[in-house]
Amino acid sequence: METARSTDQITATITELNVHSTAVGLAIAEMSGGIGQVGEAASVLRQVAEQQFAVVGALNAQVDETRKRVESLSSTAGPRDRR
Repeated sequence: METARSTDQITATITELNVHSTAVGLAIAEMSGGIGQVGEAASVLRQVAEQQFAVVGALNAQVDETRKRVESLSSTAGPRDRR
């Protein structure tokens, strides 16, 4: 009788371990998927940052060109034009 009870306990323990190991496997799979999504989001953010950097560079160039034009106009204006 003891052997049968021990066998039942071992079987129950193995069944429980199988259930838990399946749950752990699913959790790991979900975590892996989440990590992949974080990687994709980081890639998109990198692309956005590169685009913003390019836009800021273009704006800086336009501001510099405008400043040069204003300086050129102010240096060629005579005293009477500067009222």
